[in-house]
Amino acid sequence: MSTTRRFFGKAFKYFGVGVVAPFCGVAAAYSVFHKPPTGTATITLKDTPIGPTIPREQVAAKYDELPDFFRSKAQKFGEYMSGITGLRYSLIARAYGDVLELACGPASNLEFYQLRIVNKLVMCDISPKMIEAAKEQALAFAIERESRGNLRPKNLQLKVKDAHDMSEFADASFDTVVDTFGLCSYEDPVRVLQEMKRIVKPTGFVLLLEHGASGIQSLDNIIYSGVERHAAKYGCVHNRDIDELVKRAGLFVDDTKKVAFGTVTAVVARPIDVQLVPSPIKREATEAEKEAARKSRSGGHHH
Repeated sequence: MSTTRRFFGKAFKYFGVGVVAPFCGVAAAYSVFHKPPTGTATITLKDTPIGPTIPREQVAAKYDELPDFFRSKAQKFGEYMSGITGLRYSLIARAYGDVLELACGPASNLEFYQLRIVNKLVMCDISPKMIEAAKEQALAFAIERESRGNLRPKNLQLKVKDAHDMSEFADASFDTVVDTFGLCSYEDPVRVLQEMKRIVKPTGFVLLLEHGASGIQSLDNIIYSGVERHAAKYGCVHNRDIDELVKRAGLFVDDTKKVAFGTVTAVVARPIDVQLVPSPIKREATEAEKEAARKSRSGGHHH
């Protein structure tokens, strides 16, 4: 190896350490000092075939205590530094048509929707307090956009709703279903994903941004050891295998991306395998067309 190559190899190595180390320091400080308020909601984990989970009534009570935490500047800063904000933007920008968002929280995704291609937006959360915060956010967002002469959200609906039961929505009734950081808090995440699959159109998308197991054994050991403590603070189980849950629900993955050492996963999925969807330009030939084709092949048809 030449002296020049060795120099640049070392330069990039130390430059990388110099860049990464401060970010790691910021992340560590964020995790230590940015903590949710100490509330009164009780969280009791129970074992299930997919691992520990939290009863949904406890989740609702816990998230009633957390709206201000999730819309704080510190929370937004932490997401920006870890690359989550960028993933939110790129993922939510794909939502189009009639859109349903589950576990919407305080409407943190509202600013990322491309309103020119969204006809209707229904945002749901199991927590009444989160929906109250979402209404405040929606109003502020509409006023801010109007003051700049930009599009305001049209046909926006905010509902208190348990994602396990979406029977009010008909099959194939939405073009896009969105869920960001909700699978960790669902009592039965596979059931919720199957409901998403049911209500999204065959040509539509399910867009997920979730945190869970990283696939790195040493890191997952740390995550697993802190499951109970994390659940008590945030009302979520953060060690779930997101890829496996999506697979169990029968969704077909178009694209996926991971950040934060694999602990945060963005998924673009469809309800059916797109390879099995017939092309709209293909159709069965008519009898007259078949006859013309036969004559053409036999030389009995001339122009």
